[in-house]
Amino acid sequence: MAATNEITASLSTAEQHLKDAQDAFSGGRYHDCAYHSASAAENAGNALILALGGRIPRTHRNADAMEFAVTRLKPDWLKREEFREIVSTIKRFMALL
Repeated sequence: MAATNEITASLSTAEQHLKDAQDAFSGGRYHDCAYHSASAAENAGNALILALGGRIPRTHRNADAMEFAVTRLKPDWLKREEFREIVSTIKRFMALL
C-alpha cells in the first residue's frame, strides 16, 4: 500500500480543487469550475487508487483510473451499461479540456 502521506496529499489537493470549483461557480467562471471539478475528481480518484494498492496514473486518464478502482471494488459494474456510459462520458469530457 502507498504511504499514507501520499493518500493524504491527494485528498488535500482534491479538497482544495473542490473549493476552487465552488468559488469559480459562484463567480460565474464556469470554465474554471469545470477545470477544478475535474482536478478534484482526479485527485480523489488517485487517493482511492493508492489506498487500493495501485499506482497513480501519470497520464491524467480519469476514466482509466475509475475502471481500475471498479475492477478492485465492484468488478460486476464493468458489465453494466450504465457504468460503461459513465466512462464514455468522462472520456468525451476530458477530450474537451
